Amino acid sequence: MVVGEAVPGDASKPDDRRAGSRELSTLWRGIEVLQVLQQWTWKGEGWGNNRIAEYLDADKSQISRTLRVLTEAGLVVRDEVTRSYRLGPRMYSLGMRAADQQLMRAAAAVILRAAEAVDARAFLVVRIGTEVCTIWSEQPETMRPFVDSIGMVYPVIATDTGRALMYNTPDAEIRKLLQGGVHTSAQLEQFISRVHEDRGRGFSSGLVQDGSSAVLALPVWGAGRSIVATLGAEGPALLDQANIIPAVRVLSQTAAAITRRYTAVMDAHNGTASVPYQGWPDPPKFTRH
Repeated sequence: MVVGEAVPGDASKPDDRRAGSRELSTLWRGIEVLQVLQQWTWKGEGWGNNRIAEYLDADKSQISRTLRVLTEAGLVVRDEVTRSYRLGPRMYSLGMRAADQQLMRAAAAVILRAAEAVDARAFLVVRIGTEVCTIWSEQPETMRPFVDSIGMVYPVIATDTGRALMYNTPDAEIRKLLQGGVHTSAQLEQFISRVHEDRGRGFSSGLVQDGSSAVLALPVWGAGRSIVATLGAEGPALLDQANIIPAVRVLSQTAAAITRRYTAVMDAHNGTASVPYQGWPDPPKFTRH
């Protein structure tokens, strides 16, 4: 029997189906509220009930009931002064347990050193479907304070880190994964073309939207020639072309270190041999700003 299909002569089924539909709608509404708070309250500013309802084009009373349940569950907390909501500590606990703990431990040990070496924010990104999510981030003391991006998600197709995650993915699989989104076929083909170009030189690069910083991204390899994450760096120092190759050296060495720690056992097909520019003997030199 197809799920939701009524059995002839069974009068209880239509009502049960409608009840199930309501429960599903309620669940999705809760997920949407959590996603709004995840993506749009990253500066520490919560959103009120009315603003969330307007953003989701939803009934204010329904959003209010959803927020009440999420608050009771500890997934959302309310600021009694501003009457705004943000993600609660239980959500943090769930998120930390959901992430790949081995990968995060492997990265945490070396990413800060990479950030200090390249004088830029260094971060680790993984793919969630058609999006990328930052799961770890460090920055040197020399950089101005930066609102951390841990937990933020962005479209794969719109990011340099997203391209680096696709180095070992066949074109047909990329099309299957990303087709049907808001981007056009031309944009998808351009993305694939840039993946080819980046893979050929061993790293991806670009500028942030306002042009104030440059971004570099390299894959982190796991077992079986799989890419488990992208190691990225972002900062004004990377705008200087003289700093690009030295930074790539540092990032490639850091990515290899993460791979060694993550896989424990390495071979010629996953890790240092797969990461470009390994083995360069000269220490990197940077132009400091």
